[in-house]
Amino acid sequence: MNVDELEKLAKLKKKGLLSEDEFSTQKETLLKACKDKSTWFYFKRALTKDYFNFSKRARRKEYWGVVLWNYIFSLLLYALLIMTGSGFILSIYLLYSLYTIIPGLSVLVRRLHDVNMRGWWILTIIVPIIMIFVKGNKGSNRFGLDPLA
Repeated sequence: MNVDELEKLAKLKKKGLLSEDEFSTQKETLLKACKDKSTWFYFKRALTKDYFNFSKRARRKEYWGVVLWNYIFSLLLYALLIMTGSGFILSIYLLYSLYTIIPGLSVLVRRLHDVNMRGWWILTIIVPIIMIFVKGNKGSNRFGLDPLA
C-alpha cells in the first residue's frame, strides 16, 4: 500500500477537507490496491523506487517477497556459475550481489519499523530470524500508519 497516500488522506480528514465517507471510500480503494500486489511487485519496487528507502514501514509480504526473489535469483546465478565456471557469470553474480545489498538492508529496516523497532537493530544477527514470526503492530506507531490498515 502506498502509505504516503494514506497519510495524506488522514491529514486532509484531520483538516476537515475530507468527510468521513470520502475518507473511508478512498481508504478502501487504497487497501484494495494493496492486497492485489504480489511478492514480485515488492521485489521490483525494492530494486527501483525503494532502493534507498530506509523510512516508513514494510509489511511481512513485502519483506519476504524481496528475500524470496533475491534468494531465487542468487541461487540460479550460482547454479549457472557452478555449471559453466564462466568468468562472465561470476561477474554477473558479483554485480547482482552488490546491487541487492542496499535494497535488502532497506527493506529489513522498514520491516523493523513495522514491529516498532529502530533500524539499528539490523546490527544484530538474530533479528532476521525473529522477523519470520513477529507480526507488525496494529494501528499507527512512531514510524507511520499500519500498511495493513
